[in-house]
Amino acid sequence: MQPEDASLQYQLGLLLAAQQPEAALEHLAQAADLDPDLAAPAGLLRRSIRAASLKDDPDFTLLEAGRALGSLGEWELAAMAFRQATLNRPDYAEAWAFLGESLQHIPHSDSGAAGLAELKVALELDPRSLSGHIFLALYWQRQRRLDLALEVLRSAAQLYPDTPALQTEIGKTLAMQGNLQAALQAYQEAVNLAPGEARTVRLLVEFSLEHNYQVQEVALPAARRLILMNANDPAALDIMGQVLLNLGDSSNAERYFNRALRIDSQYAPAHLHLGLIYMERGDREAAYDEFNLTLALAPGTPVAEHAQRLLQNYFP
Repeated sequence: MQPEDASLQYQLGLLLAAQQPEAALEHLAQAADLDPDLAAPAGLLRRSIRAASLKDDPDFTLLEAGRALGSLGEWELAAMAFRQATLNRPDYAEAWAFLGESLQHIPHSDSGAAGLAELKVALELDPRSLSGHIFLALYWQRQRRLDLALEVLRSAAQLYPDTPALQTEIGKTLAMQGNLQAALQAYQEAVNLAPGEARTVRLLVEFSLEHNYQVQEVALPAARRLILMNANDPAALDIMGQVLLNLGDSSNAERYFNRALRIDSQYAPAHLHLGLIYMERGDREAAYDEFNLTLALAPGTPVAEHAQRLLQNYFP
């Protein structure tokens, strides 16, 4: 009745992606054509489904569609896709692992235990499942059972000693325990395992900044390393600005934030951090504009939540 309604086409595409992924492609394409704002999420989902369908394994396609749905925040639909894959193939450990993770993002009356049974099934089916180990560790982190999270992660690291993601999760968990020196060593080990991987270096910098731990000694050289990897990456420029701001060099920090925005004028974190500099200078009007722009550019993200808190606290 309303074939030109982009929102309806998109919603139908999402629903089909969780049940009959390949049938979703046409509706997602139409949604993207009708509304440019839907092009990015619809495109991400279409690419995931198309790439997975090349394996000619319907359950793998459901798994990849579910992963894409989860990345879009559509956790109920993601869980539906993962559950369907487990029903089709009860021995599919990867689908059980992702189902366990997805259930933790959906409100439940027994939310404390949501997903645990599925994660245990995944590891019973495949004791070497990397996803199963990582998601079980995340489960215990959320339950504040950091001892159990570390136990799971260290077991996984013995199985997969060359996997940087395990070392960064170990570092994150140790930092949550307050053991910052051991956490630093884990993050550095992750970087040593993948010296050319920008994401791992960025996580090291973020750890140092979040805990204000050895910023001069660790975060500054690591941020410089990120810039050398890609001098035109807005995220690398922004994080260098954050390091300089932490060290009291707001003038050079502002220069890096502006460089990031010259490359990508819609990079929300740089707007947020620029607003912090304006607040520090007492330019409330400019700070207000930057915080509101952050909200508009990245709704529903942690960056936007930070901007919202700043607006509530300083511009009641």
